[in-house]
Amino acid sequence: MSSISDYFSLRKSFVFYGSYHHEWRNQLIHVFGVPLIYSTALAFASFVPLGSTGYTLSDVTAAFYA
Repeated sequence: MSSISDYFSLRKSFVFYGSYHHEWRNQLIHVFGVPLIYSTALAFASFVPLGSTGYTLSDVTAAFYA
C-alpha cells in the first residue's frame, strides 16, 4: 500500500509519466487527440468577442500559442 508521500513524490511521478507516455498507443492518441482538442477549443473560443476590437478569444489564444 502506498502512502500519501508517494503521491507527491516527483521522482516517482516522472517515472510513471515516462513509462506511460513511452507506449506507442498513448503517443498515437496524443498525436491526433491533442491537436483535435486544441482546434475544437479554438472553434468554441471564436464565438467570444473581445470588446469592440474585432478580435476574438480564439485570435488571442492562437497568437499567444504561436
